[in-house]
Amino acid sequence: MTESERIVRERDHAAMIDRPDLWPLGRVLPLKKPGKVFDDDGTGFIINPDGVHWEVEFDRYTVFVGVVGLSDPKKCPRVQYDSAQAIVDDGWVVD
Repeated sequence: MTESERIVRERDHAAMIDRPDLWPLGRVLPLKKPGKVFDDDGTGFIINPDGVHWEVEFDRYTVFVGVVGLSDPKKCPRVQYDSAQAIVDDGWVVD
């Protein structure tokens, strides 16, 4: 079993957050808070900042609260974390 297959099979959310090369949407990883998906703060996403200039300052552990493809990252509330595990510990999972 490859590392990417293990991550997907075990739903290792922190490992997936730390591996942008495995993100299915390329530079963006959708997140959700189970049980809160229909709340204003129940969906979010991470953008991989490596190698791209963005108009918004953020780093690899910034969660943009909003809906991928519908929310403008410049206008989204943001939550800054210290690590992928901190994101998961706060209730976020990969969607």
